Amino acid sequence: MRRRAKKQTIFELYRGSLIELNVGTPVKAPVSAALNSLARCGCVSKDFSRLASEPTFWMKLCTQRWLHWKNRPPPEYFGWKDIYSTRHRTDRNVLDLLQNLLEQSSGHLRLMAEISTFELDCIDILTLIVKSNLWDHSLKFYAKRCLQLVRKRYILAQWDALKQGTIDFPIWKGFAMLAMFRSPSIELEDIDIKFNALASEFIQQISPNNETLSDEDKCKALVDFFCRQKGFRGNVERYYNPSNSLIDRIFETRKGIPISLAIIFHELCMRVNINGVSLFPTPHHYLLHFTSPTTDTDFFIDLFNNGKIMSRTEVSQMLSMSFGHLFNDFDLRPPYPLEVYARVLHNIINGFRRTQTDHEVLYSALFQLLVIHPHEPVEIYSLWLELLKHMWPEDAVVAASLNFVGFHRPELLRNDLQEIREEYDKGSDRVMRRKRHNVGEGEEDIGDGKGGPKFEIGMVFFHKRFQYTGVIYGYDEECVAEEDWILRMHVDDLERGRYQPFYNCLCDDGSPRYVAEENIQPMFEPKPIPPEIWEDIDRKRFDLDCDRDVWREQNEGFLEGNQPMNFDAIGRFFVNWSKEFERYLPNKRLRREYPDY
Repeated sequence: MRRRAKKQTIFELYRGSLIELNVGTPVKAPVSAALNSLARCGCVSKDFSRLASEPTFWMKLCTQRWLHWKNRPPPEYFGWKDIYSTRHRTDRNVLDLLQNLLEQSSGHLRLMAEISTFELDCIDILTLIVKSNLWDHSLKFYAKRCLQLVRKRYILAQWDALKQGTIDFPIWKGFAMLAMFRSPSIELEDIDIKFNALASEFIQQISPNNETLSDEDKCKALVDFFCRQKGFRGNVERYYNPSNSLIDRIFETRKGIPISLAIIFHELCMRVNINGVSLFPTPHHYLLHFTSPTTDTDFFIDLFNNGKIMSRTEVSQMLSMSFGHLFNDFDLRPPYPLEVYARVLHNIINGFRRTQTDHEVLYSALFQLLVIHPHEPVEIYSLWLELLKHMWPEDAVVAASLNFVGFHRPELLRNDLQEIREEYDKGSDRVMRRKRHNVGEGEEDIGDGKGGPKFEIGMVFFHKRFQYTGVIYGYDEECVAEEDWILRMHVDDLERGRYQPFYNCLCDDGSPRYVAEENIQPMFEPKPIPPEIWEDIDRKRFDLDCDRDVWREQNEGFLEGNQPMNFDAIGRFFVNWSKEFERYLPNKRLRREYPDY
């Protein structure tokens, strides 16, 4: 009897460990490893095996390890153990494809497209890699690019469905997706939580008088709460900064432009049950219009100017004096959601033209604008295509599936996209052998082109003329750019002209540049790297069941030191920065092209 009770106690402890260990926040690697160990204990006996096969355990394990699902089964589903095996294999397949992507010199676009076919099921493993403290910047770079590709597919499908009228969603969600297109780390659930927190705080403040307050009183109280208590205001100092149109940045800084503040306030009104508030677009400005559901009272709200309440007469005078626009009742028609999104995107594009600060924000705005409103001038298409070709060529996979109805030459656009896909996917089969300079004692090595390029792959430099920082990822022994670029950039006016080495470089904003050797001033003197270092690096793989980067811990002195440049595009060509060798370490693909680096 005692033995049976002891056996029963062991089973109950085991059951409790299986069920309770995996509760709470999303599972981390050590917890995942512990759960997997407990699951493997199921092989000890039939009773343990029965307990380890309970759907409840596997359901908890699945739903906390993976937050994103293409098709999530209901909680009562009995096959959660099989679901776990399938999702785990998906993670392994994604890792294998990423590793192949790093090692192969061609087929990158095909491999990235194959990863993106897993859709939402690959988001969690890609996010885990991107957010990890991983030493391999190349793995993180391509994981992030694949993550962005999956997100972009999803968002563009949402825009297409909205245009077709097959789905509908609140304006705030579309506004958030505009920012998600650029930053895959943004989650709609996180934005939703921020809205709910503001709404709950406001409701608690007015709860004693909530039943007696009219919609008009509640609306004015919300204006005071939004502008004066929570500090949301117009960004007068940096009006044209693209971040004023990104919802995650607005929640962080509490600053925006008229339309972005209006969208957020409008959603808050919906969540606190204030009726009669609508968006009110005007030329060069954006207001909110309140109309009482029970009386003839109406007024306008200017959130950019500290929540100023305006009458219809004041708005009419403002429009007439400032913009020469005559106010009429047709202006009171609430805008269609696609009109709102198109205006936000136009604001981002116009802001970039003034600030020239963020190519990634510009590109995401151009891409989404062409899907939402394809009847754009050819200049918009040309600028988008140029950015896609040089900075986001993998997006040609997504773009090729779009119709672009409204563009006057869709067949020409499809041909351009096909050329980008083929050029990017074939990679480079050239091998650049470095010529060594023979410099006598006391002579200056000017790198005149006869002895080959003077500078090395991975070297960080300062541009003598334009004063930016860059890193070299390739070179030609003389300028091979197209003739119109050579003429436009006045290359022949340089001291050594076009017949000197030219270097492919990444600028400190992540954009590619083509730089003449005479304009390069080295910031460090790169040192040669022993072959055994490369052998060790190439053997390193990401481990799903380990949250520690053992290789990094053993080589901390080799890798540590402030990065002279810190942006995602570094990972396209380099695995990391080495303080010891004062250079960026080229990844396997780049070393294959430049074996003497």
